[in-house]
Amino acid sequence: MKLNPDCMRIILKYCVEHIDYKDIGLNQWHENSVTLAMLYNSDELKEFEKKEIMYSVMKLYEYRFITVSKIQPTNGQQYFDSCEITDVTVYGHDFYNSIQEDTIWNKTKNVVGQVGNHTLKFIEDTAQKIAVESAKQAVSITMMQK
Repeated sequence: MKLNPDCMRIILKYCVEHIDYKDIGLNQWHENSVTLAMLYNSDELKEFEKKEIMYSVMKLYEYRFITVSKIQPTNGQQYFDSCEITDVTVYGHDFYNSIQEDTIWNKTKNVVGQVGNHTLKFIEDTAQKIAVESAKQAVSITMMQK
């Protein structure tokens, strides 16, 4: 299967928005995680097939962008029937923050499509460079207005 960066981006966004911790008293916390089933049923991911979502979750886990628990099956299969995403790691947040804005994401996809390199590292690096250039342009416009 091929990586689907659009699917991965939406999964990260969904996790950032839905994973939370609730104080249940006595210095104890309840973790609100995201399950694979929640992703399958989410409106945000309805354009993707279940196997794309599952594969994207597996790759985000392999890249250490998310923390996953309760993975089924546990017998070494190369797929997830079910799992719980319990956290977005620092690496996941860095990647998501670099591709969060739609304008940056669309420019990044355009560059990646032209170059043909679809690694997550290349996508992240390209998005960061585009964001820096956008910031420089915004500063330049602000300076000219003064």
